Amino acid sequence: MKTVEPRVRRLFFAALPDRETRAGLATVLRALPDGIGRPVAVENLHMTLVFVGAVNERCAYCVRDRADQVPRFHVDVSLDRLGCFREAGALWLGPTATPQRLLEMAGGLNLLLKHCGIALDRDDFRPHVTLARKVYDVPAHDSFRPVVWRSSGFSLMESISSPRGVRYRSVQYYGVPR
Repeated sequence: MKTVEPRVRRLFFAALPDRETRAGLATVLRALPDGIGRPVAVENLHMTLVFVGAVNERCAYCVRDRADQVPRFHVDVSLDRLGCFREAGALWLGPTATPQRLLEMAGGLNLLLKHCGIALDRDDFRPHVTLARKVYDVPAHDSFRPVVWRSSGFSLMESISSPRGVRYRSVQYYGVPR
């Protein structure tokens, strides 16, 4: 008798850029030195609020069902500095100062994971947008205009791997209530 493997999904909560923000991020990407690491595809750019991880359908349902209870706010974030997570080999663009409302959304999502029985990978939220992988130091670069990220909620995202690379799919969007 063949056993059926339970479906496991790799999930995270993220703020997604609007058209104007995506264009600003694309401008920063184009300004980076040629040959820098492996740039993230513009359609995959996002700001992770909390990483859920690989979860079964029961946990995925709990997270999806309860996320509507997490407070959502309109938040503007000024992405004004380049940085690098050396161990992960990730070049990122992030804010010098993090708005309190963004911290509150991320904190609410962390509590949601605890209520769903999901252990946190880490709970020190450092907002950023990964621009390129396989980068181990901040490259010399021209100055750039800060990119203003306007957020009006968050999405539950699924990471789907394929031979052509990873793509992200929005499972559900949770906007600021009217």
